Amino acid sequence: MNGTEQASSKTPIRGTQSFVGVMSEVWKRPSLTAIEVLTRWIAWAPVLLLTGAFLGTLGMDVHFNPAGAQASWTQLQTSAILLEHGAYQLSFHAGQFALNALPILAFAALWGVISGHGRTLLLHRFDSRLIPRRLTLCLLAMARVVLFTAALALWLAVFLVCWIHFVQVPQSRGEYPGYVPGFAIVILFTLGLFVLWSSTSWILRLAPVLAMAHRLGPVDALRAAWKTGPLRGKLIEINLVMGVVKVGLLVWSLALSSCPLPFANNQTQEFLNWWWLGTVALWIVSSAYFHVVRQAAYVRLADSYDFLPHETARQGNSAS
Repeated sequence: MNGTEQASSKTPIRGTQSFVGVMSEVWKRPSLTAIEVLTRWIAWAPVLLLTGAFLGTLGMDVHFNPAGAQASWTQLQTSAILLEHGAYQLSFHAGQFALNALPILAFAALWGVISGHGRTLLLHRFDSRLIPRRLTLCLLAMARVVLFTAALALWLAVFLVCWIHFVQVPQSRGEYPGYVPGFAIVILFTLGLFVLWSSTSWILRLAPVLAMAHRLGPVDALRAAWKTGPLRGKLIEINLVMGVVKVGLLVWSLALSSCPLPFANNQTQEFLNWWWLGTVALWIVSSAYFHVVRQAAYVRLADSYDFLPHETARQGNSAS
């Protein structure tokens, strides 16, 4: 029985209907979150450090603070100066960055390899029916890195175009810059890009599951993920909900990190550093947990629609 036939014989369920059960299942198995944290951030740490070092070689002052100790992100003028400086640096060094970013791309490829191995271990540990396909999952992880980088580059390009058109050009004419329409366009484009990414990236998250379940290569796994029929809408629903959850986690982390600021005069810098470090660590663990929940929800949903092999069938195949 294929997935479509199985779906028609079962009571329809929403994509997020079993979320509470999946969250509880992942919560009771902390090793899954630990695997996600280690494989994701052990690989990302050198990428971020290399990127910072590379920006330093370009002469980009990533610690710029034009208003000195009195600068505050709550002050509109200071924020505008900081954004203007950042946009100028990006536009001035964009060409040089694109030509000399090969080391960063190499480390991003390394992240894809480590992420593929980590995702293999995670999925197999979560469901033993999923047979490791390390090379396939590494290639799928690299494809996701490439697409995410392209989406980020597109967002930066739109931001720079809006900044030049609404800020730099009016300033060169002695006119007041159009911050409001410029940022309105950027915000609308960001929301559109977020919805587009959430509505399409589920393919790259389901493909590893199907590759391990049916011993598929990367192309066949992507094709199988696209042909999931009635499962597609539920996967998009899960991806959109988890995208909103990730944004909520980021907002919550920013709010938590700013809690000591009203009492900054009565606190030491060491305390603030430890507070912010703890906030970052909490955000990393929480984000990894919901990453695992999303992947586990994909596995359980695919299993409920019979897109995964039965245990008895797998044992029979291995015995033969």
